[in-house]
Amino acid sequence: DYGIRPMPAAPTPKSLAEIMRLEIPPIRWGLRKLIPEGVTLLAGAPKMGKTFLMFQGGLAKARGEAFFDDEPEKAGEVLYISYEDQDRRIQKRMKQLFPDGKFPKNFYMEYDWPRMDAGGIEAFEKWLDEHPRTRIIVIHTLAHFRTENATASSIYSYDYKVGRALSPLAKKHRIAFVLVHHTGKGRRADILESVSATNGLAGAVDTVLILARERGCRDGALFVTGKDIVDEGY
Repeated sequence: DYGIRPMPAAPTPKSLAEIMRLEIPPIRWGLRKLIPEGVTLLAGAPKMGKTFLMFQGGLAKARGEAFFDDEPEKAGEVLYISYEDQDRRIQKRMKQLFPDGKFPKNFYMEYDWPRMDAGGIEAFEKWLDEHPRTRIIVIHTLAHFRTENATASSIYSYDYKVGRALSPLAKKHRIAFVLVHHTGKGRRADILESVSATNGLAGAVDTVLILARERGCRDGALFVTGKDIVDEGY
């Protein structure tokens, strides 16, 4: 071995004619009109309803019930990773939501998933191979999952890498990953700049949801933008 490495395979660009002949399946939705397959970033201030939004959405997906509009979701398995929860809290919540005991059996919880640089990506691959009916994986919160090895000089590249780390898995298994994250303090001219990170994170994912609500106020707004959906405000 003289240190000579084999040349990587040369790119093989497709012509527009080839692309137009492809039979591309329709988008598979994690949650209809809201979270398509791919990687979604859900950001909002602490204690403003992000957990409630995703937990209720996940339950609707698992049960095949309507969530965002009147049409029922196509039921599938849900994996909810909540680093800040515990069995006691989840059991109490389920008893409140389903006093009849008819909670979905295809909704799974985990409180200690490994970080992305400590086997977390590989663990997702194993889970998805064993649970092919999975449609949504929620990571709550992103800060607990991503690596801590970031320096000030590489923070943009680091944020972009975090956002793209799960994309190959999402594409391969056609599922939706949802990364729950926080917004920063203060108002911004561009709402995407409110995400607590560099623009690398918001730019790397497929869809961005930002939950905005005044503390103490029941009403709020959900801003949705993405590569496969039209910009909306709800």
